[in-house]
Amino acid sequence: MIHIPAQFYCTRKFKKVTHCLFDLDGTVLDSEVVYQKAIRTICEKYGKTYTKDLEIECYGATDRDLSETVVQRVLLPISVDDFEHQLTDLVGKDVSNAPLLPGAERLLTHLYDSKVPIALATNSTERAVRIAAQARPKLFALFNHKVCATDPEVDRGKPHPDIYLVAASRFPTKPKPAHCIVFEDSEIGVKAAVAAGMQVVMIPNRRLDRQKTRQATIVLRSLRDFKPEEFGLPPFPETPAKGKPTSARVEQESKAENTETKKVEPVQPTALLVDYSPKSSKISKISKLRAQMSLLMNKKVLVR
Repeated sequence: MIHIPAQFYCTRKFKKVTHCLFDLDGTVLDSEVVYQKAIRTICEKYGKTYTKDLEIECYGATDRDLSETVVQRVLLPISVDDFEHQLTDLVGKDVSNAPLLPGAERLLTHLYDSKVPIALATNSTERAVRIAAQARPKLFALFNHKVCATDPEVDRGKPHPDIYLVAASRFPTKPKPAHCIVFEDSEIGVKAAVAAGMQVVMIPNRRLDRQKTRQATIVLRSLRDFKPEEFGLPPFPETPAKGKPTSARVEQESKAENTETKKVEPVQPTALLVDYSPKSSKISKISKLRAQMSLLMNKKVLVR
């Protein structure tokens, strides 16, 4: 099991980028669990066990590749085509309900608002992406374009670099691979990004062995920990200004706002506070004498 520090660890110096490419399952959407559940269901249907080790091995693979792997390794009494067909049907029913992963919507929206070109590059099928997009049309509209494993121009899925190279080539400015940064969650995806000559931010499954994350440029707990400015991208709006924490700056602005809007009533000076209760009559007399003596002393000082 991989232990990720509070923020992250990195393997090399960061370089400035201009374009961003996102994986889908396990990076933007928590849909890998949908795939794993579907695979487990099919295996159990034929009295077979889908082990945790095999699950990790299939993590991030194309539907075709994982279908071949599971059928051969688990010794299922069905063809690869039959398995893939069942998998497609099961995933299609549940993928629209897959929740967004922490920080995904915030980062995508920020990049889009900052006019940083972003695209989707996934090992999923066009059908799976379409179903997910129908469930979240506004979010998927942020992508300049989407490239899937079933795209006619993609000869090989991840871990080969094809998907990322095709995705980069479809931006209007056609950036060089070195000017692109990839967001991935699987070892297969990281290998594809590295093979394409791109930097890669990895948000791995916690069960993934640490050795399988070594090729990533940086490893984070979640997309909430990503700092765009470290790669030359516009920082989040709430990034502290002049070294001040966001909370302190907001609090300071709030106080200033309250000072301007609140009416301050003038305080009337009080010469002497007198307690008229019977028990305090002696104290009141003493206080009055002290006040008179103080007044006389002040007059003497002024005369001198």
